[in-house]
Amino acid sequence: IAMVSRWFATRRGLAMGIMLSSLGLAYIVSAPLAAFLLEMFGWRTTYLVLGASVCAIALPATCLISNPPVQSPASPSGGAPDGHDGQARGGLTAREAVGHRSFWILLAVWFLLAFAQMMVQVHVVPYATDRGLSLEHASLAVTVYGFSTIAGRLLFGAAADRLGTKLVFLLCVGLELGGTTWLMATPSRWSLYTLMVLFGLGANGVDTAYLKVVGEIFGTRSIGTVFGILS
Repeated sequence: IAMVSRWFATRRGLAMGIMLSSLGLAYIVSAPLAAFLLEMFGWRTTYLVLGASVCAIALPATCLISNPPVQSPASPSGGAPDGHDGQARGGLTAREAVGHRSFWILLAVWFLLAFAQMMVQVHVVPYATDRGLSLEHASLAVTVYGFSTIAGRLLFGAAADRLGTKLVFLLCVGLELGGTTWLMATPSRWSLYTLMVLFGLGANGVDTAYLKVVGEIFGTRSIGTVFGILS
């Protein structure tokens, strides 16, 4: 997140959305893969296979990323290239950010959003089965959520660049609220799927907009530390 924030300025929302959409892909791929490995080889071998995958893919990938070069203020174009942050070290220090009123507002906001999002993600399947849905139909909601996660990241990441981060943030919170209210009122199979679509779009659109606005407020000078403290 810190690296993408430094590399992209004019289209940071879309860049964040593309990167974070991989989390939605994990919802779709990882659960069936883990279930298959567990059934075939048991949990010990499954842990080894998944751990080896991280070593083989994720660790080498980290060697390929780097900080962007710091652009000269007197560049011929009068600023940074399109999509590139020409002030990779500009902004507040971590100490200055923590002393900023907006930092504590964002901290409270993310706590409350995470509380709601994790509640739905963790409990949606037991909730649905308690209401009479089969385990198959309830589990399908997680897959639906995975697809809506990808769509929400990409759609609202791009929208934040065009419409403004605050407007997109409010719209996505509205989608989350509408989805959960609908489910509480009519907990049927189709309302469950509708909830996961609306909630997935909203929750992940909010996340993408949130991460974008942190860089807009505090700059990218200490953005990794700031993200770490907020997280």
